[in-house]
Amino acid sequence: MRTLIPALACLALTGCSLNFTRPIPVEHAVVELESGVVYEDELSGVGDAADAGDELTVHYEAWLEDGQPVDSSVERGIPITFVLGEAPIAGWNDGLSGMREGGTRHLTVPAPLAYGAEGVPGLVPPDAPLSFRIQLIEVAGDDDELETPAGAPVEAAEAPPELDPPAEVEPPAAE
Repeated sequence: MRTLIPALACLALTGCSLNFTRPIPVEHAVVELESGVVYEDELSGVGDAADAGDELTVHYEAWLEDGQPVDSSVERGIPITFVLGEAPIAGWNDGLSGMREGGTRHLTVPAPLAYGAEGVPGLVPPDAPLSFRIQLIEVAGDDDELETPAGAPVEAAEAPPELDPPAEVEPPAAE
């Protein structure tokens, strides 16, 4: 107890606070997916996890294997939004699945899942793998609006009526 009180006083005096909503730095585990996409989390987010059909808003930076920059939404100051499963870069569909909102992930995308044999003339050579640094800003789930099997929207159920508190019960008389 004697060591706890000075520690708490130190925290109070330095203005330290605990914040459980901030992204968490993680060990840099490199994961290679079956598709050939490789990812490494720089920060593990604490929000919703991205899943197929979710609408994602991300900031990204892209570069070639030699480090030459290709594109950056960060430089433009405008993030992009897309549906996971219909990403602008096919490799993002695998590479961002399971990533949590607020996280930052490095992706290496093989050429066939980037711009392929065509490349982008003057920007990305043919058959070039690409590297990305992606910050997942927001995950908007596809389950936000419920629908019936026929496709008609389901109306939200009303809250159940409040119940009266239970009546006082007299204890049984002792025999």
